[in-house]
Amino acid sequence: MLKETYFAIVPRVKKDHPEAMFYAVALKMPFFVDRTLFKEQVLLLAPTADLLYEYKNEEKKRGNVAAFEFTRYRERFRKQILENPASLEKLRQIFYESQTKEVYLVCWEKNPPCHRFLLLEIVSEKQADWLKTRPKTF
Repeated sequence: MLKETYFAIVPRVKKDHPEAMFYAVALKMPFFVDRTLFKEQVLLLAPTADLLYEYKNEEKKRGNVAAFEFTRYRERFRKQILENPASLEKLRQIFYESQTKEVYLVCWEKNPPCHRFLLLEIVSEKQADWLKTRPKTF
């Protein structure tokens, strides 16, 4: 099953779900995180530095929800992922893995709006097609 969480609680989630796998989908990982808990840091599924910088600057002025809307974060991030074959392929591979394992997408934000939720939204839209073309190796 594909789920989401945030960096601060990964150790607790791992303790409760020892078989879970974690993919960091952030440009940077916090210093306090044990990197051995993560299968991989997937930069292909992180927002671009430009988008993140613009959002963070607006968040200081407007709050997270208004900044998300003002920067058109949803539209821009979805376009970034959907128009990049390598990003989509990586997301598809993670989705396949989540069919037999508990898999988490992890970043900094505790609550929505956050790009983790946009990635899950894309998976939801694509999963029917992806399941039709699922390789036998997964």
